[in-house]
Amino acid sequence: MELVFLWVEEYKNIKNQGFNFSPKYECNYTKMIDELSITSKNHHQSIFPDNINITTIVGENGSGKSSILELLFTRYNEEKVFFIFFDNEKKEFLLLGTKTTFKTIEMDDKLKDFYPKYIECLPNTKALYYSNILNKNDLYLQEFLVPKTYTHTVNISISHLLSQMKLIETNLHGDWNKSITGFDKIFRSFEIQQIQNAIILLQDNGVKIPFELPKKLIVQNINFKSFIENVKDKLDNKNYKKILEVIEKSNDSQTIFKNYLSTNLIISLLLENINSNNPILEELINIVLNQKMTNYLEDFYTNVKGRLLHHKFTVNGELVNASYINEFFILADNILSALEGINSSGNDNYFLELSIADTNFTFLEYYERLIQQSEYFWDISWRGLSSGEESFLYQFSRLYNLKNSFKNDPYKNLVVGNGIAQNLIILIDEGEVTLHPEWQKKYINYLVEFLENNFSQNIQLILTTHSPFILSDIPSQHLIFLEKGKQAKINIDTFGANIHSLLANGFFMKDLLIGEFAKNKIQKAIDILNEEEVNIEQKAFVKNIINYIGEPFLKNKLQEMYDNAFLDEIERKNKIQELEKEIEKLKNVDNSQE
Repeated sequence: MELVFLWVEEYKNIKNQGFNFSPKYECNYTKMIDELSITSKNHHQSIFPDNINITTIVGENGSGKSSILELLFTRYNEEKVFFIFFDNEKKEFLLLGTKTTFKTIEMDDKLKDFYPKYIECLPNTKALYYSNILNKNDLYLQEFLVPKTYTHTVNISISHLLSQMKLIETNLHGDWNKSITGFDKIFRSFEIQQIQNAIILLQDNGVKIPFELPKKLIVQNINFKSFIENVKDKLDNKNYKKILEVIEKSNDSQTIFKNYLSTNLIISLLLENINSNNPILEELINIVLNQKMTNYLEDFYTNVKGRLLHHKFTVNGELVNASYINEFFILADNILSALEGINSSGNDNYFLELSIADTNFTFLEYYERLIQQSEYFWDISWRGLSSGEESFLYQFSRLYNLKNSFKNDPYKNLVVGNGIAQNLIILIDEGEVTLHPEWQKKYINYLVEFLENNFSQNIQLILTTHSPFILSDIPSQHLIFLEKGKQAKINIDTFGANIHSLLANGFFMKDLLIGEFAKNKIQKAIDILNEEEVNIEQKAFVKNIINYIGEPFLKNKLQEMYDNAFLDEIERKNKIQELEKEIEKLKNVDNSQE
């Protein structure tokens, strides 16, 4: 299945425009006479794998790149939009969208047997949308609002995934018997899911990427005692001091990670409720404070759990059960149980260093659910990964997570009906945006290799980009150049082109290939050099700018302009200096004769 053509009557800054996506066919639609024409192109054999076709959309900000992706990801309802696809198996064109018929359809002789057929939805196909850019357009709840669609969809953009996690948010003021889940917990829960996806990818050896893959995950207990001691003098809340009292009663001797964790679990439960209007808070803290501390921290956890589990609290004179506390201890027990027998190269009361290859990380699922009901109590990190490397890893792991339909949810897997989708339309909005230029240069190579090794489906990959590093890997026949919502014809042979040549093209850069701040300073220096009268401060400014310039040709040119503008004065100063030296010599002669 291949997207050939998109027509947009009006969407944001795009009006009455058609966009061709195929190197094989060209479509034109004339709205005035309602005529569609389809012609075959003379094309060379694809350089991409047999099951992968790539189209890249390029243009400056505001040109319409993201708008096209939104439309391709079914973001239309009443807008007059239609699509032309070609079904390679059935050898026919398919018409979808708000347009169902045309007054006239013109097709060349090679295509006359492939007359377009109108259908409402593409069969055996899913569209996947990925973006790591926070975008308000992704913040809709797809489970409840389904725009008009030409195919089944999966949204793995960061904005959409975060918006879906709002479903876990509860409000304590509406129901005291629930815990608070603010954005910090939503983000931490999302972060844990990202780590889980990456672990699946790493354990399956599912990707090759341009840096050393992490081999260990660090799970570190929060040092609550140090945290509260550092801020206790600034705290007016008496409950913080009560919690510090609980911590100070604990045993400070060296103990294993799991037992230190058991105390942390109790503290995290108290901290979750401390700033809320929870009517059971005082009773909750008093129960914890009254527990006897022994030499074994796990005894403290067991004793507190024994008192709180199914305990009935007094609220407005009535005895009530705090169901969220019961749920908390069920999940806490699961975490402690899951940590039994885990081997770690580092194992003290603060951290575990876990081998990715040899560890079962199911305890992360319990942790992700638990921090929705308590303060977070772990810092979890990869050994030695930068933020850019994490972004790269998470991008591929999100795609990989769809491969075997790990999630039993049609919006999070590749299932269509009773089977797996045989055609994928993968939409990636500036996937290289967080990457170092060296990685941008390798991005297409790694992405194509990853898709080829992990997906057997027919894939149409549609990318947006600002990067000339991406374009140098894409033949011009596979590019859509956008200017102000229109597809522009640009005479550039992009494939294998030098990056500097691509940048120097007027389509990418309207003027010099230097920063705007530097350009403005250099222009100011040039303006001064062209003035008839220049003061000392202006000349000093020009000289200083020339000294800073790193590009040799530009530096020499400005130095030449400077010498030409101030040559007479320079010679006059040199003459004065020579005369002053002669006078000084004469003075020295007179002094010696005396």
